[in-house]
Amino acid sequence: MPPTSTATQGNMEAIMAEFARQQQQMASNTGSSMFNSLAAGAAAAHQQQQTINSFSVVVGLLSVHLANLKIEHDIRASFSPANSRATYENRVYKEFFNLTISPQRSFILFSAKDAGSMLRLDQLGDVQRLDQEFMSVLRKQDSSSGTNGCDPLCNLNVPFQLISDEYDWSTIDQLENGEVFASNNSRIVSVKTIILWYFSRADTTELKSRLRKATLELFESAKQGKRLKYVDFQIFGDEIANSEMVRGAIEAQFLCLLALCCCLCSLHSPFITR
Repeated sequence: MPPTSTATQGNMEAIMAEFARQQQQMASNTGSSMFNSLAAGAAAAHQQQQTINSFSVVVGLLSVHLANLKIEHDIRASFSPANSRATYENRVYKEFFNLTISPQRSFILFSAKDAGSMLRLDQLGDVQRLDQEFMSVLRKQDSSSGTNGCDPLCNLNVPFQLISDEYDWSTIDQLENGEVFASNNSRIVSVKTIILWYFSRADTTELKSRLRKATLELFESAKQGKRLKYVDFQIFGDEIANSEMVRGAIEAQFLCLLALCCCLCSLHSPFITR
């Protein structure tokens, strides 16, 4: 056979092979196009059902991690990993005071309503009244254990009480503005803010609920600013932080649900008006 005929036959085989490949690709594309067309037709015919199915699949995939979810009610524990330094320090703190559960702590900041010094008779009187009122709640014994709620740190604010009790009230009344104390050897002549620290056990539900009720009541009173005549105060504490954390989570869930309803309504409205 001449060489030209052999080359021509090889070219023809290559052309036929390329033609067969193109036919196979066209058939594959046709099948894919038919599938896409059928899928699009089914989605168009059942738009609401497809939207619900898609949403269910997405929610299901995003909810897989909830299997290992742990609900934490203590904001300190939620921000402190089990092997962190804060957790270690808290464990040592509990061992030192012979506690089984982390105590609840609260701080109250006092400042004069007229932005003046707190070292005045009326202002110190307001602080003492609120301190005694709050401590009367914390000192109550637990009905099951018989332990005081503030034990063993019921005397945290004794330094303030000793200083305020030792002031010569008659001398204060006679001196201008009450900012100089003849019987006081301290160099402190003005104080803008007084901070008192409170400790409460959390061993039982009774102690926790008692502290929660008292701190939240003071928190609301602090926002209103009418509880004390001469002093404004702010209260910070574990129970307030936990309450605000739960409130924020509930509000976030409500807003997410509202956004979801708006999204579904916007998707549903064309179906109704079509």
